[in-house]
Amino acid sequence: MSVTYTDGPVIECESTSAYVNDFSVFLRCEVRARPPLTSIYWLIDDNNTVVMDNKSVGDYWSIDMVRKT
Repeated sequence: MSVTYTDGPVIECESTSAYVNDFSVFLRCEVRARPPLTSIYWLIDDNNTVVMDNKSVGDYWSIDMVRKT
C-alpha cells in the first residue's frame, strides 16, 4: 500500500547544540514524504540565506545526503 502525506512531509530531527564561535554543527534529520523528496535545503539566518546540495554560501556550507528507504 502507498500512502500520500496530505499535510506535508514528516520531519524528525535529533537534539543537538552549538555555541557562539563553534566552527561547525552536525544536524541530522529524517524526512518522510510521499511523493518522495527532490531536494533538501537549510535556511540559516534571518535573511533566509539558503544552503543546499553540498554548496557553500559565504562562510556557510552543507553536506546533504538524501537516502531513499
